[in-house]
Amino acid sequence: LIAVFEVQRASFGVTAASAAATRAFVQSPDLGTAERSWRQAAELTLADHGVVGATVSKYCQPQCFVSGSTVEVVVKVKQPLPLAPRIFGETLTSVSIASSHTEPYGKYRASAN
Repeated sequence: LIAVFEVQRASFGVTAASAAATRAFVQSPDLGTAERSWRQAAELTLADHGVVGATVSKYCQPQCFVSGSTVEVVVKVKQPLPLAPRIFGETLTSVSIASSHTEPYGKYRASAN
């Protein structure tokens, strides 16, 4: 039962981190700020959920900060199962969890008017 709760906690954290990072990127006023804020948003969200050792990556299609483009953030983590013995090897004592979130550029931007 503890293992189920740990996996669910990590799942919530990974999902929230990918959404927060993507939104932070598209809400930024310029590309330099966006590059700093998306990773920071993901790291803060993962820390809030107690998720350690996650990998976070960002992809823009076709290009970042271009009208009609999209940004996707992918977060992956191997969540160790509590109380599982290590004699079974690393693959049997952890669960791989991944989440991706995609936003179109401009969806959360205010009008310039």
